[in-house]
Amino acid sequence: MSGIQQVVFFTAYSLVWVAVVSIVLVVGPGWKHRALISLGLAVAAVLLIVNGALFIASALPLLLLLGANWKRRAAYGLPVWLLFALYPAYWFGMEQYYQYLAKRDYAVFQDLCKQAEETIYRRVETVEGVMRMRLHAPYTPVSERAKRDGSFADQFGLENPYGKVMLDPHSGPRGFLHSMEESEYPPTYEFLEEVTERGAPPKPPLRRYWSVETEVLVGTKYPRSSRAKDKFRRIETAIVNERKAKYGYTWKDLTTLDLRKRWIAGAEYTILDLDTGEILAKKVGYIFARMYPSGHLNRATWGLGQIQKCANDRRPVLQFISDVLVPTSRSKKEQLTSRNRNG
Repeated sequence: MSGIQQVVFFTAYSLVWVAVVSIVLVVGPGWKHRALISLGLAVAAVLLIVNGALFIASALPLLLLLGANWKRRAAYGLPVWLLFALYPAYWFGMEQYYQYLAKRDYAVFQDLCKQAEETIYRRVETVEGVMRMRLHAPYTPVSERAKRDGSFADQFGLENPYGKVMLDPHSGPRGFLHSMEESEYPPTYEFLEEVTERGAPPKPPLRRYWSVETEVLVGTKYPRSSRAKDKFRRIETAIVNERKAKYGYTWKDLTTLDLRKRWIAGAEYTILDLDTGEILAKKVGYIFARMYPSGHLNRATWGLGQIQKCANDRRPVLQFISDVLVPTSRSKKEQLTSRNRNG
């Protein structure tokens, strides 16, 4: 409904319940009739809230009103008026407030989007593996809402919500190796390295992940797969005392307390040459989690489809990394495609 329609609807709604109370104060029921009136009023209220077209339903409880003394009428009429006449006014006011919040905070988000950008200084081909230079803190729910609905519902406790939404694998090799237990797909990179402790410098000891072939054919589980004759792969991991990766990435959470209050999150990602310290690329982005323009919040607010990102935030974090640090497997495929196109 438009703003004018809402005003008309809720004004008429309140007037009807004023009329109901007036009648109750004139004629009144015994306990049986009170029960019938309560049921009629509840049904009418639900129908009116759900759909204004059922406004005529408000006439139903009027048919149930039969005589009683004035004390009973007053004792029953006042609570009825408070419960059913004032609630729509409160609901209407909250709707307007949510829309105000959405409009106010969306303007802040749009202003932040002017800072969002992807800058690639140098692209590197045939990269065997990468290093995750900064770990995310293990998530521990604190609020009751987060305990009930999960990390995506945690407005203040979830670290780097932007990265979580924009497909930065917070831990483990998923995405980078793309070959978890019994995966039918080949790895993106040949290995992934990461620091062993949060805040540790990017030097040994390091945790390394890599994938190896098993003896089980993909076709035994996925007979229709295009890779049915290939073998499944599994992930191996070990603590190593030497760095193999030449390139790595790190991140910085740009989400301040004020932005979290507005359900806005942002982050900066930097890709570096680990030998020289050269910055190869940077990505800055922001997301807005409140539904726009209604202003409502879903249960898992950081993670559902209402998330909005900046217009110039073109790709997820993992895709951005692989577009700068092109995996060996993709480089070979691109070279083969180019050779076939030119040949």
